[in-house]
Amino acid sequence: MKRAHPRASDTEIKLAIMAAVKFDDACAKYFSTDYTIDFWQRCVDAVARAEKENPGFLESTYQYAHNQVAYHNK
Repeated sequence: MKRAHPRASDTEIKLAIMAAVKFDDACAKYFSTDYTIDFWQRCVDAVARAEKENPGFLESTYQYAHNQVAYHNK
């Protein structure tokens, strides 16, 4: 992180990591095990609900999260 963001303080880096973990946990929490719903739709819904609780990430982060949720729940 320090190489990518050399001006960021240790506190800022810790807060960014904590926010990312919180978002990731929310994605996992909101993944539905209702098998009557399309698998990909469950992934998209989980990320959308997590995004509402964790705004401010780049759109590319949310797109990546869809794939990660799918990978971890296959």
